[in-house]
Amino acid sequence: MSPPVRDATRSVVERIAPSPRRGHGGIRHEIIEAKLLIPQSRRGAVRRTKLLRELQGTRGHHLVSLVAPPGYGKTSALAQWAGSGQRSVTWLTADEGDNDPVVFLSYLAAAIDRVEPVDPAVFRAIESPAVSGRAVVGRLVSAVSAQATPVLLVIDDAHTLHDRACLDLLAEFIDHLPEGSGVALASRTAIALPFARWRAEASVVDVGPGQLALDDDEAVQLGHRLGSTLSADELRDLTHQTEGWPALLALAVLAANRATDRPGHAVSGADLPIADYLRSELLEPRTEAEITFLTRTSILERLSGPLCDVVADQPGSAAMLTELARSTLLIDEYGGSFRYHSLLREFLRDELALREPDAVARLHRRASEWYEASGAIDAAAEHAFASGDVDRAAATVGKAMLLYHWSGRRATTRMWFRRFDEDAIQPHPWLTVLAAWEELGAGDVDSTEHLADIAERGSFHGRPPDGTGSFESGRAMLRAAMCRRGADDALTNAARAVELEPIGNPWRDFALWMLSIARSMAGDPDGADGALADGVVAARSSHNLGLCHCLLGHRALLAIDRHDWDAAIVLSDAARTIQEGHSLDGYLSSAPARIAEIRISIHRGDVAGARQALTRAVRLRPLLTAAAPSIGVMSLLGFARAHLALGDAAGARTLLTQANGIIRVCPDLGVLPAEVAALRATTASLPIGLAGASTLTTAELRVLAMLPFYLSFKEIGQRLGVKATTIKTHALAIYGKLGASTRSEAIELAVEAGLLERFPS
Repeated sequence: MSPPVRDATRSVVERIAPSPRRGHGGIRHEIIEAKLLIPQSRRGAVRRTKLLRELQGTRGHHLVSLVAPPGYGKTSALAQWAGSGQRSVTWLTADEGDNDPVVFLSYLAAAIDRVEPVDPAVFRAIESPAVSGRAVVGRLVSAVSAQATPVLLVIDDAHTLHDRACLDLLAEFIDHLPEGSGVALASRTAIALPFARWRAEASVVDVGPGQLALDDDEAVQLGHRLGSTLSADELRDLTHQTEGWPALLALAVLAANRATDRPGHAVSGADLPIADYLRSELLEPRTEAEITFLTRTSILERLSGPLCDVVADQPGSAAMLTELARSTLLIDEYGGSFRYHSLLREFLRDELALREPDAVARLHRRASEWYEASGAIDAAAEHAFASGDVDRAAATVGKAMLLYHWSGRRATTRMWFRRFDEDAIQPHPWLTVLAAWEELGAGDVDSTEHLADIAERGSFHGRPPDGTGSFESGRAMLRAAMCRRGADDALTNAARAVELEPIGNPWRDFALWMLSIARSMAGDPDGADGALADGVVAARSSHNLGLCHCLLGHRALLAIDRHDWDAAIVLSDAARTIQEGHSLDGYLSSAPARIAEIRISIHRGDVAGARQALTRAVRLRPLLTAAAPSIGVMSLLGFARAHLALGDAAGARTLLTQANGIIRVCPDLGVLPAEVAALRATTASLPIGLAGASTLTTAELRVLAMLPFYLSFKEIGQRLGVKATTIKTHALAIYGKLGASTRSEAIELAVEAGLLERFPS
């Protein structure tokens, strides 16, 4: 879909990822090949014999942690270790963009695919909200276990990983690696992993600046490799003065070698900061054009000829990059694409701020435009934010929103939205509507309400970049979904949105879904079905497969309500056909199709299949909240009816209690409160029986999802934003409902019931 972002850098995505979906149906993740390549040795690199012996002796440990400031040769040492042939080695250079579970797991899977083919279904599962990240990790551990030779996964620049969910998944991966396989992390600072537990278990080896510093003999090697004429004693003196810091020592050797006062020439990080060395040794010998190129392109994470031509506003960048890769110690080459050593890049960025302070924003804007034209949305958004151009950042995010939604990239979109403060977002109120949809889809009532309040105060003229016909249309759809002013107002806003989204507009299908829900609340099933039929046509026209799946499922439910089982089966089968090729389970919008499938299974007499599907659908319940009250109550009613049809009155009552909680917050939902009351009256006359898995509350389901991780109740509470005592209370309730006496037994019973996915061994 997009051209290569870097010279001679192919994307591996065609080999490992599922086919892209068009329109709103999802995106193909761009796997940057350079991030998966083991770095090549740089000029002047010293063979770290002593350190390598120490690293090679860590095979019995699951984790090797290298923590030191930039310039200590962490990457070089690990690259040398990777070439030792002890284990199958795969590599991942992390960056800020990996702080999204979908992105992180995609790269983790791509890295493992280098040494053991990963089933393409795993890549589809990564995008699916219905498949937990832990289950994906389990499949990746299985792939590593299938490898005949032990595997070493190196994650360089691990300090850039800070998303809590990503780190929890990484910890799970490390914890379950087979004997002989391991992970090596290189980072500037310690990252938030359970190192205390691992150290107590003697499963981690720590390598710090002391082990990474060059010793006297290695300093002599470095001098020889750099063509220095300094004596061994002079090199040892420099080693002591720089405390063996490899990058500073290399620069000191070059400086001392040219110094006229070589005898007694002293150098230290305290007396002469490393920036002074970089300036004198790397900039002063270069032409003004070369310096301008270096400083301007320092804003880039990775470099290619075409990109640098645009950003630096100089032709011939490819040749310049090749020349720089040959001539300097601090530029890494990655199979035809390039990146600056982090130490050098930081220095060059500081120099840019001094030399051309007014140019920084302009350079980021150029990079953003180039990346957007190349289809690299993450990089385009990052540079748009860095440029300070709020209009551009908003437009970039808005255009990508639906694509990222259907690819499970909620962590990325939420991160984007958090970068807009209220002052910045006021001129772009349509962006708050988009943000509200994401929070609504996650079931977060408070965040949805807050964003909706901002949208209500906003005004915007023209067509928003998100593809809606107008800001008024987008806000009307949000009003219809949230029902803040009751059922009649929801119907009015839904009809207005359909009017403002004419045939051919990409959001018309969504507006028609809102209209169908509003008509259902009004007690008009025929009108609802008509809107849904039009919505299916619109969704197919815009290739919005995710919403088409939803609309077909909703139509199937209406057919069931009028006892037209033949029509219901045809519609449900059409929805299932879409689902089979795409990862749509786990979205709020998938509820109607799931309910229809379950009801049809019961009608056909497939009680076991219906029970199994109903148990799996329990994972949707935390999404059914007052953020979208009509959708939540309608879905809970559908699931409750299925429970009753299976003779599970206790499960039905739990769902109706949840629905009643929504109604207490949003009482004006048309005919829905009466339907809930009628079904509650039915369940009141039935024997409830023992509380089981179907009676788990939404809070208990959230805690249950965290129980398989190696986390204390306090740590689970920190992730869910509640007290440890509350987590303990929920956990004990879970044990009781599942018939377990311990945490491990509860996990096993939850797996058997289908509430959790089995973690492959």
